[in-house]
Amino acid sequence: GEGGVGGEGGEAAGRSRASRSQLPDGPEMYIKVLPARLVVVRLQQGMLPPSTHALIKRLLFSSGGSGGDRGTSTLWSFTRTEEEISLILDQEALDDFPPEAIVGSPSVWRAFKLCGRLFSFDETGVVSAMYAPYERGVPLLNISTFVTNITLVEESEMERALDAFELPHIFAGADS
Repeated sequence: GEGGVGGEGGEAAGRSRASRSQLPDGPEMYIKVLPARLVVVRLQQGMLPPSTHALIKRLLFSSGGSGGDRGTSTLWSFTRTEEEISLILDQEALDDFPPEAIVGSPSVWRAFKLCGRLFSFDETGVVSAMYAPYERGVPLLNISTFVTNITLVEESEMERALDAFELPHIFAGADS
């Protein structure tokens, strides 16, 4: 597992934990900035029934390429706990929800992905590698799935976050 994200004693000699020597092995590792402009919001629990159309639209038609509606993003998340329903979705998707259904900040987030090779489900070090912006004071949100790890940073902090990585970066096009 990843263990604690805090590590030991912070940065050494001004170098981030995301230095090339500490990243998972792989040829030509790089950071990909995904095109989606995302929001992190809460769906009012009582508004779930009137929001089903918007949620089903995300589920069935978020292809991000051919067949997608308005170029919707393939990256979205629905997380339900006892206390809340949290959504991470393209900011344009908010228009599909009833106005009183969504609570949250209007901040736009951008998604970063570590690329260069495939990572296995039980591989360690990927989340730690994406922790570099946090060490530079950039708030971040990490999402891990079975085969993908995505790090979200507020769009206003994107340049600072990219500067924290000691890796090249690319900006993915709308159909990447």
